[in-house]
Amino acid sequence: MTNRFDETRQLERIEKLDQGPVPVVLDANWVNALGIMRGLGQLGLKSVGINDTPDGVALYSRHVIGLVGPNPRRDPQGLIDLLVRVGKRLKTKGVLFLTDDNYLKALSQHKAALEPYYHFTFPDYDVLERLMDKRRQYKLADDLGIATPRSMQVEKAEDIAQWPQDAYPVLVKGVSGKDFYHHYHSQVLVFQAKTELEKMLAEKPAIPVLLQELIPGGEENLYTAGIYMNEAGEAKAVFTGRKLRQYPRNFGTCTVGESLPCADIVQPSIDLLRKLEFYGISQVEYKFDARDGRYKLIEVNGRFWKWHSLATDSGVNLAAAAYCDILGLPMPRVTPQRYGLKWLELPDDFRGVLKDIQAGGFRLGRWLRTVAPPFVFSVFAWDDPRPWWKMVWKSLTKMG
Repeated sequence: MTNRFDETRQLERIEKLDQGPVPVVLDANWVNALGIMRGLGQLGLKSVGINDTPDGVALYSRHVIGLVGPNPRRDPQGLIDLLVRVGKRLKTKGVLFLTDDNYLKALSQHKAALEPYYHFTFPDYDVLERLMDKRRQYKLADDLGIATPRSMQVEKAEDIAQWPQDAYPVLVKGVSGKDFYHHYHSQVLVFQAKTELEKMLAEKPAIPVLLQELIPGGEENLYTAGIYMNEAGEAKAVFTGRKLRQYPRNFGTCTVGESLPCADIVQPSIDLLRKLEFYGISQVEYKFDARDGRYKLIEVNGRFWKWHSLATDSGVNLAAAAYCDILGLPMPRVTPQRYGLKWLELPDDFRGVLKDIQAGGFRLGRWLRTVAPPFVFSVFAWDDPRPWWKMVWKSLTKMG
């Protein structure tokens, strides 16, 4: 049986590409990578996609030549070596696009080895390290007058005595990077009482965590500014939208998103990115707090986020803007953002619906309103159907 992603054969295909500088997308696992590839496909470009397993949905797009490579956490040097082999086959320097913090860390630490072969859509490691530190994000936000949730770092159970008793329930999240997720297998934990939190910190090996107040309101209060910022600190493309639903509920990833205007978060986001000395693609997320009518900073992600393809479908092609700006090409035609368009990731949304039904919290009318047209799908596209079939096959395999 032919190996679809045989490196020798795929490198030969890459060498034969007859186009401008080749985009290289990592990781090519899910919809965020697929959105980059399709966005760049609007420029007539085929991308190289690299994933650490052969079942990445984005590897099956018509816009990609796929490769399977080392995992950036387990073998970063092996991944860099693969990128160098790819780079040597390119006619001109490629352009790197990243969708995951682990890849950001690995590649930003090895820029010197990659620089002869690639242009970068992300800054140096020291900038990313500062950006990934939520304490620094909140400190700089406070300096700029951007509202933030009440937060406090703790490293051991004894530290939580300083957290006010009236501030429960409380969120617990990582201070920086993916360490918290790899440690606790969740992006965020919620504790209703001090005793629960003390028990968790006492039982688990100590890593720094951040306690944060739980802002009232549902996921529809989570707003995003998606921005491409160049090295000169100019915001060349800006998108605004919000989540309507996510899975798992309250603290999961987006399953229904909406394009809408939110001018109140645009300039503060640009100011914060400049203060962080960041350039590239970012998502700056806020939660609207009805108690005081302010948008409060949740986090800054220095990469493409899961549902960024809604920006492209709404007329703000962030990947194309970054590609053209970095290469000094004419920027894509700027059109007003299309508001009201929704982005649907139905498999996980249906899982959330089933959970809501089991918990007795499902409201059919509300759900129908959130999925009412106009909308686009996260994976399915008539002109690029294979990723959808791959997603279906993966789902059926898991069920079996």
